[in-house]
Amino acid sequence: LKKKNWGKLLQENSALLSLILLLLLATIFKGEVFLNYKNIINIFLNNAIIGVIALGMTLVIITGGIDLSVGSQIALSGLIAVSVFNATGSAFIAVVAAILFGILTSAMCGAISAYCNVPPFIVTLATMRIFRSLAQYFFTGGGIQVRGDVDKYLIISDIKVFGVIPIIIIYWLILTVIVAVFSKKTAVGRHIFAVGSNEKATMLSGINMGLHLRMRLPLMRINS
Repeated sequence: LKKKNWGKLLQENSALLSLILLLLLATIFKGEVFLNYKNIINIFLNNAIIGVIALGMTLVIITGGIDLSVGSQIALSGLIAVSVFNATGSAFIAVVAAILFGILTSAMCGAISAYCNVPPFIVTLATMRIFRSLAQYFFTGGGIQVRGDVDKYLIISDIKVFGVIPIIIIYWLILTVIVAVFSKKTAVGRHIFAVGSNEKATMLSGINMGLHLRMRLPLMRINS
């Protein structure tokens, strides 16, 4: 590599290089503990849910948007899922209900941001408070207990592939591949990068700005 390219290389891969540095330091100073199989699985397990959310948030941030309400929405979606499971006894219906709730509410937020010219920061700040208030009101400020056959519900995340790897980690890895392919290999994915790079130039090139600005929120919610 030419010397003049080192700065660009470091800048474009700063996150990956930082991760590699942290792994090296952990291995050097606490290798016998850090490289333990159980510890590695615990690291992946503890970050799987955040990792899935981050995949969607990455696409949102690329477009120049932001979502402050995702935490409150996930809490409310989870409460809805458990409520539906308690009423129907079906984990599948519970998951579908939570996903539909996320799609509908995020589509509403995206439409407000795209067509009413309200900044995503303001829209999601408001919906964050709304979702949190709804969760506290309908569930009396506390949690909700899963009734019936709990194993049917916990099977969503408690299965271990080959009896070793928690299924939630597999979800994360599969979604990571899907998002990577979507963002790099599809026209819509490239349009998302274009919108975040220069909205005006993207609009003048003939790309549907309303569609992609509206996607700032739904894309993240669907992945979450």
